[in-house]
Amino acid sequence: AALSQISNPDSEEFISLQGQLDQARAAVAEIEATGLIQQYTALKSSLSQLDAGQKEIDQGKDEATRQFAAAEVQLVNAKSQLDSGREQIEENKQDIRTGWAALEEGKTEYKKGLVEYEDAKEEAKDVFAEAE
Repeated sequence: AALSQISNPDSEEFISLQGQLDQARAAVAEIEATGLIQQYTALKSSLSQLDAGQKEIDQGKDEATRQFAAAEVQLVNAKSQLDSGREQIEENKQDIRTGWAALEEGKTEYKKGLVEYEDAKEEAKDVFAEAE
């Protein structure tokens, strides 16, 4: 019975529903005319692009953070190697200073031995000269 009243174009229910439908269509037409739906669609698309861009930025930031951490480790290792090299250089300098000191001591001993040799040689000459 209710369906027959709605189906009958002369019934009050049909006319009332038709009026409500016309009002709804008019409201939709007004909304479409304002461009609000297109603006919403454009905003939704922009938001989607912004989300994608933010995701790229976050991924880039994460990658940069990883690379920075790796570079920091490399710098720490390089500094350690430089410090080790500096220590080795200082040890080598000390060895060189010790070597120069030993060389100077050796020269002094050589000169002392040479003087003793020359003195002994002169003494031997004198002894041989007296023996003749």
